Amino acid sequence: MLFWDYQKKGDAILHNYNPPESLKDKEGGKGLQQFTTMVFTPDGEELLIGQSNGIIQVMDANTGQYKKYSQPLKVSENKTPQILSLIVATDGVGGKYFATMDSHQCVSLFKKDYLQGDTTKPIEW
Repeated sequence: MLFWDYQKKGDAILHNYNPPESLKDKEGGKGLQQFTTMVFTPDGEELLIGQSNGIIQVMDANTGQYKKYSQPLKVSENKTPQILSLIVATDGVGGKYFATMDSHQCVSLFKKDYLQGDTTKPIEW
């Protein structure tokens, strides 16, 4: 995976991608979870990555590091549907919402805000 600054047209910002441990399939030994869809937030700061196991990873687009959240972002507690589509809201809300559609035809909506509405806690999806 390569990221580069399109406007500066310089060297790659991120290269030599190494998947984090969280992407490795720990249950079936089938190897890495596959990325099924990706989308940048409107400000270009985050890359949302949908996976074949129903989990969404959030990568900091400037550093290439995955963000650590208090709970994993996933579309279902009981099943592991493949995420087929990610859409980030851009009109009027500044990328504070994104929606997913999975292989079980379920739509999930995520909001970026302070944990439990408490401004002393970090902002997460």
